[in-house]
Amino acid sequence: MKRFLRTSLICLFVAGVLVLAGWMKGLRRDSTATWYDPSSWRLHFERSATTRFQIIQQRSGPTLCYFSGPAPTWQEHEMNSMIEEDRLRSVVKSLSLDARWGLSEPEAANKLRKMLEVKQEKGTDIVSLTARSSLEIEAVELADAVRDSYAAGRIRQEKELANRIIHSLDPRIASQLGVLEKTRQEMMDQSKDYRFRWVPGQEGPSDWRKKPAYLHARAEYESQLQLLNQMREMKIRLGADAITSPVVILEEAKPDSIH
Repeated sequence: MKRFLRTSLICLFVAGVLVLAGWMKGLRRDSTATWYDPSSWRLHFERSATTRFQIIQQRSGPTLCYFSGPAPTWQEHEMNSMIEEDRLRSVVKSLSLDARWGLSEPEAANKLRKMLEVKQEKGTDIVSLTARSSLEIEAVELADAVRDSYAAGRIRQEKELANRIIHSLDPRIASQLGVLEKTRQEMMDQSKDYRFRWVPGQEGPSDWRKKPAYLHARAEYESQLQLLNQMREMKIRLGADAITSPVVILEEAKPDSIH
């Protein structure tokens, strides 16, 4: 019996030493740990940092809205895309997290996902992105890096989409030029009976306005000209220089308070 009690006491003593050693190691790692506050006793003395930013849905015109649907659905899609594997792997590569954590790239990306929390502020398009880590400085670094990776990914997607639209507009513009020339010729044919050449922006003789066929031809020409101008304006607007950041940073990542 005495031997059992002695063995038990030794085991309890060793366990206490190990717990104390682990606590002291965590305390040295993060001097802000508060041993007297039970709510701060998170695994590995976990610390968190949060960045707040606004996500922009409408880009350079409705044709660039690559995900359509009601606003809540769109916002949920965007928040999920912030922590999708491709974007997290990009963060892992940029920060060399696989080497830092001694993991493979997929394992590091999976670990990073578990360290993140994305929330939408109710009734707004403002997002709070929180990263957790045993190191306060690492939590700040991760939150900012994931936000920036999302913004860079959005810009890349929108540039690719804009380029596809621009390339698709080129043959349409060429075709529209042919349509425009055809309607111009029809309008000029209608004007021949009145022995004058119509010049855009100028009025003809008073009897010119009395010919419905001519008025119809002129209206069709002007309509096709307007359509051509809209295509050209869209091509200019969708140029690469027109793509701006889809994120408006409200607060850079900063450590969260311990409650």
